[in-house]
Formats: sequence, structure tokens, C-alpha cells
Amino acid sequence: MFEKKAPTGGKKNADDPDGFLGLLRTDPDLLGNPPKMKDNMKHFDKENIKESVVKKVNPILAEPDVTEDRVKTVSQALQGLFLWVDAMMKYHVNLKTVKPLREQCATIQAKLDKVRADLAAYARELADIDEKLANLQAEAKKKEQEEADLINTINLCEKRLENSKKLLSGLENEAGRWSMTINQLKEEYGCLIADCLDSAGVVAYAGVFTAEYRRELEEEWIKKIDDLKIKRSGELTMVKVLKDDVKIREWNVAGLPRDSLSIENAIIAFEARRWPLMIDPQNQANKFIKKFGSKDEGSLQVYKASEGSIIKQLETAIEMGVWVLLENIGEKLDPSLEPLLQLQRIRKGEAKSVQFGDKQLSYSEAFDFFMTTTIPNPHYQPEISVRVTILNFAITPAGLEEQLLNQLVLQEMPELQEKKNRLVMQNAQALRDLQLIEDNILQMLTKNQDFDALIDDEGLINALAASQANANDIKKKREESEKTEKQIDETRQKYKTVAERASLLFFCITDLSNVDNMYQYSLQWYAGLFGKC
Repeated sequence: MFEKKAPTGGKKNADDPDGFLGLLRTDPDLLGNPPKMKDNMKHFDKENIKESVVKKVNPILAEPDVTEDRVKTVSQALQGLFLWVDAMMKYHVNLKTVKPLREQCATIQAKLDKVRADLAAYARELADIDEKLANLQAEAKKKEQEEADLINTINLCEKRLENSKKLLSGLENEAGRWSMTINQLKEEYGCLIADCLDSAGVVAYAGVFTAEYRRELEEEWIKKIDDLKIKRSGELTMVKVLKDDVKIREWNVAGLPRDSLSIENAIIAFEARRWPLMIDPQNQANKFIKKFGSKDEGSLQVYKASEGSIIKQLETAIEMGVWVLLENIGEKLDPSLEPLLQLQRIRKGEAKSVQFGDKQLSYSEAFDFFMTTTIPNPHYQPEISVRVTILNFAITPAGLEEQLLNQLVLQEMPELQEKKNRLVMQNAQALRDLQLIEDNILQMLTKNQDFDALIDDEGLINALAASQANANDIKKKREESEKTEKQIDETRQKYKTVAERASLLFFCITDLSNVDNMYQYSLQWYAGLFGKC
């Protein structure tokens, strides 16, 4: 079939007016013009191949002799044309399947484009809404923060208002008590000269006398103070000026007799600047110092005057802060003690040192030195009297009467005495606590100059409340203590005649030593016998 020549003229085929066959008829030199043919093939409308053309071409392509190899043997140029025609037919066949899908796809794509356009519009609207929502949320958060700040401010104002009420109430209570304290201190300050004059006189000069002579001497001084119109306390005594109830109780527990003479002696022994030499025929002071100084192991060293030189031990005690008791002193003192009696303290910064003989020793404030003698009525030369503080612990009828009366009341009504001791300790501790609290309050008031800082200081408010509670507690305990002391005084009066008789009997039996030296009776033995009776 390929050997036939293509027609060279004639009319257009009605079935293919613009198709390829028609082109061949109208342009027999088409194959001889490759560029034109290539352009026609390239721009061929493969999407709209008519069925009439397909019906003409398919039978030809379906012939057994029409194959690529056969066409190739005829003409290689015709081979390309054959492949193009075959591809167009296959494309046309596939187009029947693909075209509806394309149309459907186009429809869907149009819908998709519309949906996408709507989505973009909605997205823009949503973005606007999100932006508005973000602005509203930011505004809401700002308002919430403002609300929280306002609530915190309200709470702070309420708290400060409450603290202000507490602070004003506490300061008002403290102001009343402090005003009383100030007035009391002013009153005491005005009496300070007379009180110190009397106390210093008793400490410096009255220790060697018995209780009766001390009272006469003190009354004489007070009379002279009144004559000079120096303001003084109402009931002026050395004990009232210098006493510490807690220390006195500790001394009593350590064995110090409870009579006023013994308490005076103990105050003088610990307050005087010169070392005490105690006249102690009944060994009351000796036992008291031994027991009181031995609270801590190794805190007291005891030596006898008859021992050899104790200078080395004294040097160590001065540096280590150990108490030393030198007992059985005679009417003369060992000359080797002279450096100790003339102890000159030298301060260098925070440390102290002393010149002890030819040595300079570091001095411990804890060091203390005591001397006792059992001679009932010793006679000391003036040069000794001016170097030591002589204290008369020798018992007198009145002093023994007071001791035995205290012992009797303590044995008959121990719970009353125990209650008094407990109140004394509680009062002392409460006073110490109150002093610490007041110091703390003053420090905080000085530190907090700003009013806001002042009312925000919880520690200050708590300290004021604690101070008021302590002050009320002290007042209550003082009332109880006064009531207890009144009961003790009433009880003491009931047994006063018993104590007078017991005191008289003791001095009667001690006078038996004038008959024979074998009759020797100690006060400790007699006090034990009295307690059993």
C-alpha cells in the first residue's frame, strides 16, 4: 500500500477538511518541507480529532502489513510519521477515558479553587478574629493583673491596718509601762548618790562588824544623809540596792545560811574590790565557798595556810580563771601573798594582765580568791585590814535565831518555800527575757525609720505582744510572790519563840567550853539535832 503515490490534487476530503490527509492532498510537497511539517505536527489539535478521521486511519493501522519495521524499510522519514500517527490514535483512545476525568477534575479544581478562595477569605477573617482575640486576651490579662494588684493592695492595706492597730496598741501599752519605768528610773537616779554612798560604806567598812553594829552604823549614815538633805530611797539598805534574788537563791542552795547577815556577807564578798577574809568559827562560809565554787569540776582549789608556798599554784589559777580558797588563816598573813593582795590589773585592748611579783601574767576575769579563819575574835593589824575585806561570819544569838527560824519554816512548810524559790527564779528569768525583748524593740524602732517598714515589721509587732505578755506575767508572779512572802512571814512569827529558845540553848552549851575544853559543839551538829527535834 505504501508503494502507491499520494494523490496530487482534488478537493478536500469532507471527513478530513483540516486533517493530515487533507493537508497531504492540498500540499503534496509537505514531506519535502520538514520545518513546515514539523510545525504542523507540533501544533496539531490532538484534543479534537474527528471520528471520521479515526475511522479512516484505524483500519490502515490495523492492517497486518502496517508495522513500524515495514514502514522503516520503505522510508525512515515515513517511520517517524507512522509513529506520530500511531501516537495520535492511541492518544485519542486514551483521551476518551481521560477527558471525562479531566472535566471532572476541572470541575473539582474549580470547586477547590472556590473553596480555597473561601478558605483564604475565612482565614483572613479568622486572622482578624485571632488578632482581635489576642488583643482582647492581652487586655484581659492586663485587667486581671490590675485586679490582682488591686487585691494585693487591698490585702496589704487591710494587713497594714491590722498591724497598725496592733502596733499602736502595743506601743501604747509599752508607753505606759515605759513611762512608769522612766519615772521609776528617774526616782532611782535621783537617789543614786545616797544609795551608792550607803552601799559603798557597808561594803568597804561594815563587813567586820556583827549585824547589830552594822544596823547602827547604817542608820547613822542614813541620818547623816538626811541631815545633808541628800535624796535617798525610802527603805535604804545595802542589800536592797545590790541584791540579786536569783544569785541569793543559788547561794542558799550552795549552803549559805538564809539569815540577813550571811546574805550581806556574801554580797560584800562578791562585790568588794579587795579579796575577802572571812571570820568563820562555825565553818559556814568555808562550806558555802567550797560547794558554790565546785559547781564545775576543777573550778576551785583549796589550800591551807600551813602549807608551803602556793605562789606557783596561784599564778596558774590567775591565768586559768580558777577560784582559790585559802583556809585556816591566822592573825598574820604569809608575806608571799603580798603580790596577790596588791593585785594591779593592766588593760591592754580587750585583754588584761597583772604584775605578780617580778612576772607579768595574763589575767582571767573568772579568777577569785577567798580566805577563811576559824579564830572567833581575831585581831588583825591595820596594814592587813586595808589590804583585804574582813567579813564577820561568826554567828550571833540574833543571827542564829534567824537561821533556825528559816530552817524550821522550811521543814514545816517546804512547799511554801519551794513555791517562793520557784517564783523568784521565774521572775528573774522573765525579767531577763523582758530586758532582751525591750532591747530588741528599741533596736527595731531605731532601724525602721520609714512608717511603711515599721508597720510591715512582723517581728516588732510580735516583740511588742511578747513584751506585754511578759510584763503581765511578771506582774502576776510578783503578786504571787508577795502573797507567798506574806504567808511565810506569818508562819515565821508562829515559830519565833521556838527559834529564840533554840538559839539560847546553843550559846549555853557553847559556853560549856569555859568549864572544860572537852565540851565542843559545832553549829552543824546542833542544826541537825534541831531539825530532828
